[in-house]
Amino acid sequence: MSDSLTMHHVTRWLNLSERAGSQPREQSVVKRMCDVLLRPGATWQLIREEEGGLVEAFMPYTLFVGLIPVLVGSLLSAMIWGIFGVFLGERVFGTTHLFLQGLASYVYWMVALLACGKIVQLVAPTFHRSESGVLSCRVLVYASTPSFIAVLFSWIPLIGSLISLVALLWSLLLMFQGFQSVLKGVPSENGANTVVPKANVSNSTIEVIHS
Repeated sequence: MSDSLTMHHVTRWLNLSERAGSQPREQSVVKRMCDVLLRPGATWQLIREEEGGLVEAFMPYTLFVGLIPVLVGSLLSAMIWGIFGVFLGERVFGTTHLFLQGLASYVYWMVALLACGKIVQLVAPTFHRSESGVLSCRVLVYASTPSFIAVLFSWIPLIGSLISLVALLWSLLLMFQGFQSVLKGVPSENGANTVVPKANVSNSTIEVIHS
């Protein structure tokens, strides 16, 4: 009974039924990655209008841009530091260990993005932004692109740390731009954007003029 109640609360918290946008989604992960990095202004508008739910906010983008760099970085670390370990006579972790560690890091990263997206959804109305878990997660996922890619260089001493720092600052900048573009709008009490239908406004205006 308690397990079913827990699953019910988790499902309700995730709100998998929420959908956003109405336009077709970009199918090319490589193109979307390049657009986010090189043309973020126009790309955020497209991201806001694309149709999809919470699952589409993460998949398949994070599999290619998030998981693959983590696993490749782990394998490179195992190879490079394994060679150094042989020469220095020190014990280093094996490929399997680092591979599983990279996989776990990816899972933790996705859970953190999901949790942060839900927090943004809760506080968004305070800043006159749209209350949407789907759109919030989209911003966080796509804004993390530089940090995802930086993991490829994490095995390089010092340089890898510098690249990660630059990528973090880049991600924060993209995140700020994304929240400004994707979550724009004044939310109503139920969290939806307040939009005045043009047709209704026009009809009302005509009635006032005739009267």
